[in-house]
Amino acid sequence: MKRLASISLILVVCLCTQLKAQIDEKSIEHTIVNFLHWHKNPGIDSLNKRYVIIKEIPINQKLKRQTIDKKGVEKYLLFLKRSNYLSDAYLNNLRGYFYKIGEGLDRNPAIPKSAIVKIDGLDLDFILQTFEPEEILDFIDHGLFKQIAIVSNKAIAQFYIPDNSTKLLFTLTKVNDKWLIDDLGYYIQ
Repeated sequence: MKRLASISLILVVCLCTQLKAQIDEKSIEHTIVNFLHWHKNPGIDSLNKRYVIIKEIPINQKLKRQTIDKKGVEKYLLFLKRSNYLSDAYLNNLRGYFYKIGEGLDRNPAIPKSAIVKIDGLDLDFILQTFEPEEILDFIDHGLFKQIAIVSNKAIAQFYIPDNSTKLLFTLTKVNDKWLIDDLGYYIQ
């Protein structure tokens, strides 16, 4: 009788563990797909506000210097945080990305006030790190999850878009029972 109870308990534990893993996988898929849809159409907030990332500082009547507008960056990061899809780690990495660009700008010489200068790193989609985000965003619903690996409160998910062979790699962390994106990159297979 004790043996039957032990076997039953083991089976229940195994089934519960498997069910939890399936629920986590579905939650991860939901987070990624909904985030990509949110990024494609971020809502009225982004349409009405233009987040200023670069500010120009006049040097004299002829010259100016460009730098990162830290207040503008923080407003943009707050907007991203409100999506409820991105972790603090993701937002801190993006903050560091902007500040690194700022360090480069601060080393550049002053430029004529009338100059329009391309700034490396700001000429692409920050989130997807691509020059053609529509290649991903227009085909979200065609995407397939190739693999999801979960260890404790961390996960890695491969999202493949066959229409253009895009292979996205997401890392996520579970915070308060919600999966949040820590990083978004690409994988080769």
